[in-house]
Amino acid sequence: MVCNESMRLKEGYRKQGFARSLSASLEEYYRRCGVARIEVKTEDDGGLVWAKEGYQWNSRRDLLAASLANIRTRLDAVVDSGTISAADKSLLEDYRGRLQVNSETIPTPAELAALTGDALDLGERIMKDSVWHGVRYL
Repeated sequence: MVCNESMRLKEGYRKQGFARSLSASLEEYYRRCGVARIEVKTEDDGGLVWAKEGYQWNSRRDLLAASLANIRTRLDAVVDSGTISAADKSLLEDYRGRLQVNSETIPTPAELAALTGDALDLGERIMKDSVWHGVRYL
C-alpha cells in the first residue's frame, strides 16, 4: 500500500494537468513494484481533484464515517450559503440522506464532484476543500 500524504502546487501551476500526469506515472511505477492500492487523505483542492480522478471512499469504518461526516458538513455549508435554488437545496437534502455509513446508496466521490442542478458547479462546491479518506485499487 502507498499513502500519498502531500502534494501542493503553487496557484499558477494548478489546473494544467500536472497532478494527473504525475499520478498516472506513479501508478504505473506502483504496479510494477507490486503495490495493490493507494490511499489519500484530501484537503484543500484535493477533495475535488481526487474525486475527479476516481478515488473511492476508504471503506475502513472509522475513516468512512469521518469522510461522510465532513461531506455532510460541506453539503450543509453549500445549502446554508443562500446561493442555491430551492430545487438544488432539495437535491442536496436527498444526497445528504445517502451520506451515512450504513446506506446502500452512498454516492461516490466522483458522483458528488459531478453533481449539477440549477448551479452547474454544485458538486465542485461541495468537494472543494473537503476532507475525506480515499483509496484507489491498482
